[in-house]
Amino acid sequence: MYELTFHRGKFCLKNLSPLANGGWKACCPIHEDRRPSLVIYPDERHPGYVVVRCMAGCETQAVEAFIADAARPSAYGTGGGGRRTQIGPVRNASPVRPSNADFRHPDARKEPPRLETGNQNVKQQEAQTSYVYFNAVGKRYMRVVRREPGKRFHVEHWDEPAGGWRPGGPPTGTRGVYRLHEALASAGDAPIFIVEGEKDVDRLWAEGLAATCNVSGAGKWRDEYSPLLTDRRVVLIPDNDEPGRAHMNQVAASLQRYTSQIHWFEPPGVPEKGDISDWFDAGHTAAELIAAAVPAPTRRGKVIMERLSDVKPSEIDWIWPGRIAAGKITLLCGHPQLGKSFLTLAVAACLTQGWPLPVPHCDDPAAIGYADNQVPGSVAVLSSEDNAADTIVPRLMANGGDLSRVFHIRGMRIVERPSEAVRTASESRPTSAAERIVCLSEDVESIADALRTLENPRLLVIDPISAYLGDVDANRNEAVRSLLARIGGLAESLKIGVVLINHLRKSVASAHTLHQAIGSLAFTAMARLVQFVVADPDTPQGSVLVTAKSNISLPAPALKYHIDEGRISWDAFDPEFNLNDALTSTRTDRGASAAKIAAALDAHLGEQQLPVLELYDWAEQNGFGLSNLKVAKAMLGIKSRKVGKQWYWSRPENSAEIQQE
Repeated sequence: MYELTFHRGKFCLKNLSPLANGGWKACCPIHEDRRPSLVIYPDERHPGYVVVRCMAGCETQAVEAFIADAARPSAYGTGGGGRRTQIGPVRNASPVRPSNADFRHPDARKEPPRLETGNQNVKQQEAQTSYVYFNAVGKRYMRVVRREPGKRFHVEHWDEPAGGWRPGGPPTGTRGVYRLHEALASAGDAPIFIVEGEKDVDRLWAEGLAATCNVSGAGKWRDEYSPLLTDRRVVLIPDNDEPGRAHMNQVAASLQRYTSQIHWFEPPGVPEKGDISDWFDAGHTAAELIAAAVPAPTRRGKVIMERLSDVKPSEIDWIWPGRIAAGKITLLCGHPQLGKSFLTLAVAACLTQGWPLPVPHCDDPAAIGYADNQVPGSVAVLSSEDNAADTIVPRLMANGGDLSRVFHIRGMRIVERPSEAVRTASESRPTSAAERIVCLSEDVESIADALRTLENPRLLVIDPISAYLGDVDANRNEAVRSLLARIGGLAESLKIGVVLINHLRKSVASAHTLHQAIGSLAFTAMARLVQFVVADPDTPQGSVLVTAKSNISLPAPALKYHIDEGRISWDAFDPEFNLNDALTSTRTDRGASAAKIAAALDAHLGEQQLPVLELYDWAEQNGFGLSNLKVAKAMLGIKSRKVGKQWYWSRPENSAEIQQE
């Protein structure tokens, strides 16, 4: 709107008062406004214009038209026309759905440009709907763009200097609540409705109801939003699905410290995954909604206690004595390429055949003995790093496993019947559109349902645990504890062992052994047994399985093993093996240090000039890792030289026209 037009027509606005930024606030002339909710401020990008916005959601064009009409000269005098004495609201006007357009003069109401990005596919897609987030003074700072097909959402932030939208959230990390400031500007006794998405927020405003939602949908409400609704009457409206109800329960729990006026409304008669917009589309009204809202379900529970004299003692059901127990979580940690995954498959092969696993011999602690035979059982494997066809199956076959008793959990199929939620290797492959990866934060119960269908389930292997955490932050203690408690409940209810594979930190930053596992300390705290796999200092290709923690038995002695022609070979027990020494050693890449490789490379290379590929083969034959081989190269000052199409290594004094590889 032209600034001159505003100043001519501003006398028609009730309770007009100046703002610190050079703007004005007043009661909106379009709706019944008890407190000033109309904001007018100078347009920074277009001098001579002002931005007009009703924080309660009235159509900007209607407000501008009202002011412009009041500023027009009339036949009976100058200024005001027939609106000169109009200081109250337009009685026949009703709030309408805002357009979320750029609230500026007519030439600038077009959608601001979206700045160029490297993602040409996203840039070329047509934005179906944009939901713009404004701050308390009416300045936009973020928008959510809904794109079709696929109902995809993208967050973008407003770049004021460039005058356009950029991908990603605001640089400051601020994530707001959609139209919350408008809702807060409504009458104090009017309810504020909280829904799951921006579409429903706009629909409620179109029905004359103040509404808001958090960005990014279900499960993303932040506790920092709740104080803004202190002492306000709030009505929570979940979508008709479990994630929607869980989301509103989370919001209710967060709000309880700030307001006691929390109400709940589940739209009846809407389809599965339906929402409040579907309910309004069926012909219902805002008055029905307000009348039907009830107090939110209480989250206060009742303490469950049991008298310990009523608890019958039981013995540990060992799957592998001292290492894996039924109903318990075992955490298996180690650096890459030490055979952790291979070890779990060898154990799985034994369980499917009922073969005993190695235990110390009763007469000689260093000798290999075996426990009693077991009843053959089933094993489920959840692996993100190894392919079933070319890795898992050949390893099981080499170790003599019964493949009919091993089930590879490929992912999740989204179906209506819970019993089909988890797929196994014996089921037919569905279309890719119906599949997704396993997310433990959502799918623990579905996995339990699938395991119950197996014959004598004994073991669940998750390799690695970090690949399936979903929204759970691996470094947040409370989040990890909550998830592992559910996994532990699965193990206890089914009487199976659960082995979680985890990696170790790259650097030894702490002297405590259990602190070497990546992620939160809750991983090692919640697991009843923690096993480490480290390189065997006495055998170049050997590994050692060492007990780092056991809450339910004496620690099992270290067990040495190696992989021979695709199958595992148990070597011997070493009761004196020191795990701390193994972890703090400078050995990497199968036990060979960079200094040791440097000495061997110096002797092998001598005064020669050798092809790089030949040196790589030499290193592999001697069990030297390529990363440490390159460190040794730098230690010796060896340079690279390209001759034709082949690279060579030689000492600087023997190289001409040295080129950096």
